[in-house]
Amino acid sequence: MRTIAVITHVGSTTATMVGARIRDHFAERGRPVRIARYTVMDLLAADIRADVAVSTLELPTTLGMPVVSGMPLVLDTAPQRTLEEIEELLDRLDRADQTPPVPRPAKDPE
Repeated sequence: MRTIAVITHVGSTTATMVGARIRDHFAERGRPVRIARYTVMDLLAADIRADVAVSTLELPTTLGMPVVSGMPLVLDTAPQRTLEEIEELLDRLDRADQTPPVPRPAKDPE
């Protein structure tokens, strides 16, 4: 199961609403996801581990995971496009996990 971090300024209602929209979208497609809610302050103290971050604020690129803007889900401006972007990122991660390892060439006997 993939984990999606929802990151907001102070959390609470906005994070709950964004997380519910994401969870419902994936549940309708038969793909359960785990939603983890964080505030911007959590970024300073917590070791956040997730496959994708959905944030209502700008985040540094050094977060270590792909970041998608959650504002379209909050403002209801093209939320479907945002949900599809999250889905594409998770699909890409799933495909990468299923890629067989590249065999190492055999060493030539010396």
